[in-house]
Amino acid sequence: MFIGLAKVYDAATGLNAAILGNSKYYFYFLFFIFFVAILAIINNLIFIPMYNIVGSAIATVITIFLYNTILVLFVKIKLKVQPFTLKNIKALLVISSFFIINAFIPLLNNPYFDSIIRSITVLILFLIAIYKFKLSPDINNFINSFYQKLISKIKK
Repeated sequence: MFIGLAKVYDAATGLNAAILGNSKYYFYFLFFIFFVAILAIINNLIFIPMYNIVGSAIATVITIFLYNTILVLFVKIKLKVQPFTLKNIKALLVISSFFIINAFIPLLNNPYFDSIIRSITVLILFLIAIYKFKLSPDINNFINSFYQKLISKIKK
């Protein structure tokens, strides 16, 4: 779960490395890579003895989060480019909250049925949240179109 959250954040902020690498500040990228390597080693030395394999996951999350946050801030300050809008941050909070909600859904005996139930539950709740908060015009248009088609088929 920890690595999954880190990967979601990495995917959301991953273009900053490309933006930085193709700018006049490309040489700073080398310093950031050294920072990440040192940070990963330090975090692993701290967390693995405390939490074993989970400590490695925690160390990875902290490293990825700090690295990408520093890149976002650097790109914002030096290049005046903001990769996020308020809607992106709200969507990230919605996604994160559903990771947490998923952890509290009771486990079922059958792992296949459990996966299906969890996936459908989280998907439905996620779509409702995205629709209600109007975080994605594409999703809202798709749901509205689907709803209109469904109503027209029911009326026939």
